[in-house]
Amino acid sequence: MTLPGISPDQAFEYRVRVQPHHTDYGGIVWHGTYIAWMEEARIEYLHAYEVSFAAWVNAGVDLPV
Repeated sequence: MTLPGISPDQAFEYRVRVQPHHTDYGGIVWHGTYIAWMEEARIEYLHAYEVSFAAWVNAGVDLPV
């Protein structure tokens, strides 16, 4: 899948390893876990471009997950 205006070489990929404590007994990931993963990915994205989250906050950027 490609997104409009974003080529595959521009996409940021953040992989996570699903742990047993992320899932129910059926092996399904609990939906609330995705929020934590999105926040981790955001911080890693900023880190990849050498931008700190604190710098964004100080600049007035507000990006709630």
